[in-house]
Amino acid sequence: MYDRIKSIYHFELNESMSIEGNQSARKKSLKQLGIFFKSLRALKSSGNIMSKLPELLKAISDKQVNVKVKSLVEDMTDCRDGLEEDWNLLHCAGCTSDGDDSSLPNHPSSDLEISTLVKQFSSLLDCLPRPMIVTLARSSLDDYCPPSKVEQVQNLVVEQLHDKYQIIRMYEEYAC
Repeated sequence: MYDRIKSIYHFELNESMSIEGNQSARKKSLKQLGIFFKSLRALKSSGNIMSKLPELLKAISDKQVNVKVKSLVEDMTDCRDGLEEDWNLLHCAGCTSDGDDSSLPNHPSSDLEISTLVKQFSSLLDCLPRPMIVTLARSSLDDYCPPSKVEQVQNLVVEQLHDKYQIIRMYEEYAC
């Protein structure tokens, strides 16, 4: 099922378009899919969905995506087994993929990119009032951040906080 969703939400950069053009095209396709799945959620019953499906599919301009979405919806309403579909969850899952071979994290950052991002974070801190307390959350168990990079990211962020605020006490607690 996830492979089918990934193929529906697949997006390839058009090299002949500008970055802004590609962003606009991607935003348009995600908006169309979002509207479509929101409409399915509002209809609730499979009978309503199947009777309105041809009309709802008009929201999706890409014909190949349209065919894939139609097939997915038909299959999901056929094999319900008394369970209610979560169309919003399907849309959210699709939004986390943008290629046939991508999975989160979509782009493992290089050491230089991480360092640059932390420096940008530091300039954001300049715009904020001095905090009374700072809490950092590590993304170490969900594969969002590659396990080999978690300590590096944390250390760079803590270093920036020390430089900005001269942190007096730091407590580390790691929950599983």
